[in-house]
Amino acid sequence: MTTGLIIQREFRAQIKSKSFIWSTAITCLIIIAAGLVFHIFSGKDGDEAEEGPTIAVTEQASVLTETLESLGATVIEASDPREAAEEEEVDAALDGDPTALTIYLEDSSDPADVRPFIENAATGYVVTRELGEQASAELSQMLAQAGNPQVVGLDDEEMEENVDPILLAFGFATLVLTYMAIVMSISMLSIGIVEEKASRIVEILLATVKPRQLLLGKVLGLGITILLMVASYLISAVIAATIAGILPEIAVDKSMWLAIATSVVWILLGFFMFAMLTGGLASTVSRQEELGAVTTPLVMLSLIPFYLGFFLVPTMPDALVTKILSFIPLFAPFMMPVRAAFGMAAWEPLLAMVLCVASIPLLAALAGKIYQRSILRTGERVKITQALRG
Repeated sequence: MTTGLIIQREFRAQIKSKSFIWSTAITCLIIIAAGLVFHIFSGKDGDEAEEGPTIAVTEQASVLTETLESLGATVIEASDPREAAEEEEVDAALDGDPTALTIYLEDSSDPADVRPFIENAATGYVVTRELGEQASAELSQMLAQAGNPQVVGLDDEEMEENVDPILLAFGFATLVLTYMAIVMSISMLSIGIVEEKASRIVEILLATVKPRQLLLGKVLGLGITILLMVASYLISAVIAATIAGILPEIAVDKSMWLAIATSVVWILLGFFMFAMLTGGLASTVSRQEELGAVTTPLVMLSLIPFYLGFFLVPTMPDALVTKILSFIPLFAPFMMPVRAAFGMAAWEPLLAMVLCVASIPLLAALAGKIYQRSILRTGERVKITQALRG
């Protein structure tokens, strides 16, 4: 039996598993449902333009009608501004000369979306009347801008300048998908290894293939399954973004495709590193009841970089400790995708990927040695030190 046949056998076994089919299908439906919920509650509709306020004007204030309509407001005539302001579709009613306007509202509130229309219209009218048509347009614009100064929050200024929101979204998505892929691989691979060991099927397989080839084939077969799962989630995310109305606002260019490809690479690197460790450690036990002692430390180990990527990187993206940790192979797939949103040198993610790729053969050699010396031992759990000594 060749490694290729082992890969096919593992892939078919996993893809036909009811737990894999149902978990993937349910997760995809949840992602799509999230997009639908966002669309419903956001009230977002790309086909409808935002409408301006409806303003009622008396005969005296009707000189502002043309200016108000040019600003996007809907203007209706009214004889009594008080009665007009009480109508449901009217946001405000105007009466008096533009230099001394009276605004009537249904209640005592002062709606911020109505005042700019009225103030700009009145300013434009006064400027036109006093200085003439040529000066009115430019001065009206300048006065309108002066009356609506830009507000900058000092606490958000640096964040807005340095963070790419699209890359940040990709970073967090990669973080979650990497963790999901690792947790699923730990569960699926460890259960499969112990089942084969308990049923002694592994003894038949090892009669035709070397132990390390068998472990490599199982990891690669599971890797193809995980890649299919990630592809299903990405397709569901695109569907959800389309339903939510977010996708049309995102420019799909070369940088977007590069971000997607980079995310897939990080997910696969994270999977292979933890899968190798799982394969070696799972071979040290003979019963499903003992798997918790093996899988729990691995899951907890993956949680450390997961939380660092979620909380440490956004809080301290330029800190020395963040940069150092993001180059450690088991941490890089979680931290580097989030760091990319805060800006970094182009060589940093490339170096981190090289370190991850270089660590995989080392982890494979370590896991292969443990697997080879433990897979045929039944009964008590084999200690790691014992397996390494042979």
